Amino acid sequence: MAEYHIGSGLDANEPHEFDWGVLQPGDVVNLHGRPEPYASKIHLWHQGVTLRGVPGPDGEQPALTGEGAVEWPGAKYFSDQVVGVGLLMIAPQAGVPPRDITVEGITFQDAGHPAGFTLANGDGAGWSIAAAGVATYRSSNVLISNCALLRNNNGLFCKSYGYTDGDVNNLTLNCNLFAENGTGTDHQHGCYVEANGCLVRGNWFTGMRGAGNQFKDRSAGLVFEYNWVEGGQRLLNLVDPDDGAPSFLQSPLWGLDIVRGNVLYNNGTSRAPVHYGGDEVFNRPYLRFHHNTVITRAREGDWSYACFKLNPTLIEAWCNLFHVLPNEAGWTPPLFPAYTEYGRSRLVLAGNWTSGTLGAGDADLELEAEGNAQGDDPGLTATAPDDLNFRPVPTAPARGFTPPLPDGWELPSLQLEPETSTWVPRTSWQTVGAVEG
Repeated sequence: MAEYHIGSGLDANEPHEFDWGVLQPGDVVNLHGRPEPYASKIHLWHQGVTLRGVPGPDGEQPALTGEGAVEWPGAKYFSDQVVGVGLLMIAPQAGVPPRDITVEGITFQDAGHPAGFTLANGDGAGWSIAAAGVATYRSSNVLISNCALLRNNNGLFCKSYGYTDGDVNNLTLNCNLFAENGTGTDHQHGCYVEANGCLVRGNWFTGMRGAGNQFKDRSAGLVFEYNWVEGGQRLLNLVDPDDGAPSFLQSPLWGLDIVRGNVLYNNGTSRAPVHYGGDEVFNRPYLRFHHNTVITRAREGDWSYACFKLNPTLIEAWCNLFHVLPNEAGWTPPLFPAYTEYGRSRLVLAGNWTSGTLGAGDADLELEAEGNAQGDDPGLTATAPDDLNFRPVPTAPARGFTPPLPDGWELPSLQLEPETSTWVPRTSWQTVGAVEG
């Protein structure tokens, strides 16, 4: 195992000057922080390597920028179509897929910048409309941790093709910041994932440029837990696989998705903040949605206050806190928790606290409700429109009535601590939602 260092006076001054071809399994490349970002474009096609950010002298996290980035001269890709997609690209050169890749402690910003980048052959090029801070194709066991993905067309882009060596398998996103990503359309997102196995844990999604989704997912076996999500046309858009469908529908992970322990804040930009089921052809069959805090700021006259949009599917929602805040004019709608776009869907609501009146948005939705509590005010700490402390106070009506979860469901092990914006161990489950009172 070898360690390499990139920074002024080290093994290479700039990432595009480092010889990425020397890396072997177990090697670590340390990218050292400095006040200005590195204008470099990196490609990892290896097995068992780590790209690690080392804070600079003043604690600054090292950053890569897409503005005028320069590609390593030895870079080559399995397809010319992906050349302009990733500021950090994790993808094969030709046949052998990359695997066991860890990337931690680095900022990836401005992929898609109008200034473009310099190709490996020295020619200038423009970024793809899908340009992402981090992009991965045909890879296995990739971990992105404690990174920041800022002002990219897509924060992260992950694509599968529906066969063994063509899929992304076991992608983990851990404790990252996704902020101000997107373009002027609804086709670029804070994060776009199509993976066979995806764990998204402890991330912070905020701000969106344009009409994209904060998190759009076409995976098999998604676990989305302990995240803060705010903004976007949808907070969560969890729909059918695209090119990955042939293998995903045969995967043992297909058929169960889990969303638990998250704070989902619809600040008025989202129309039905959670979309689950089908988008094109195949319908994801089953979502367990529990111990989430879902706060929506109303927009009069539209569906922004509905929590779920379902296309033929089943959602079981247990022990969540659903609350609608009034809009600027003081208008608070009744809570219609869900609606369908086509076909029959089923929504089970049990042991939740909701503001407003439970009801289905249309006749094609079969709603089963049992053991829920309703009221006008759940008793949150937040007292002002710009106060996002969604912890229930000790006397909150949202406390003290949570039923046991069905057999086989796991209680959340972490909760949000709003005062410090961190996730801490959860040892009590006396309050519905993601934040214990």
